[in-house]
Parts: sequence; structure tokens; C-alpha cells
Amino acid sequence: MHVGVTEFWDRILEQARLGLPEQTFATWLSSARAVSWEGGILHVVSPSRFHA
Repeated sequence: MHVGVTEFWDRILEQARLGLPEQTFATWLSSARAVSWEGGILHVVSPSRFHA
């Protein structure tokens, strides 16, 4: 089964939400987006340098 980048990232976020305090998740991960998967590396962008 082929999973797209967005779906894969959504699965990661689901697991992170379960394992992190809500404020931590909201601050650091909720606004990040996966943009590509190349050579076994998931590339994620954040809205600002502060989040990177």
C-alpha cells in the first residue's frame, strides 16, 4: 500500500498527539507540514524559524 506524504505525516501527528502534552503538541507540531519524502527522509516545514 502506497501512503502519500500528507497521510504519512498525519499518522505521525496522531501518534505525537497521544504521547505529548497538548500544549507542547500545539506549540511545536500542529502548524508544521510535510512537503516531501526523498531518499528515506521526510522533509517538514514550519511557519517560522522559531519553530524550526
